Amino acid sequence: MLLHHEIDVDAEEYPSFCWADGTYDADDIAKGLLRGPFVPRILCHLWTAPASALFRPDKIPKRCNARAHGVFKIVPEMIAYGVVQGRTLLSTADWDVLDGHFNYEDLFNAVMELFTDPEGATWAKETLAWYQEQIFGPSSSAAGSAPRPAKNAAAAIKVQRMKRAAAT
Repeated sequence: MLLHHEIDVDAEEYPSFCWADGTYDADDIAKGLLRGPFVPRILCHLWTAPASALFRPDKIPKRCNARAHGVFKIVPEMIAYGVVQGRTLLSTADWDVLDGHFNYEDLFNAVMELFTDPEGATWAKETLAWYQEQIFGPSSSAAGSAPRPAKNAAAAIKVQRMKRAAAT
């Protein structure tokens, strides 16, 4: 249907990569929204170095855009930009504000509205905190209580196995 242009998808229909796997709920659309792994990886690539998108370093690299620009706090504009870049990466069209009828500026604004809607203030605060940890690591106040995510899948498996062994 999408392939044959029988269904138009506009910018207010967020791409599926915006949700964490298995969390989409038509009765609670905000559940898992902007918690998928794709956008944080894009932002890591942009701010903390391309390699950090898959293999997160223990600390922010000495040479990266975050250090070069003195940016260590995630803001809604960064997330909206990451969503737009993600949609662009998955498109076959050359870059333009319009991809057929799809408007990237409208997508950016639709994501920004999620963070400026007073009814979603709690969601916005929690989502920004989640991105802050995903991109720059645990905040200094939570550093002792929250372990840093594993650098790669192999390390994550080892941690999970150790937890299971300790529980038995």
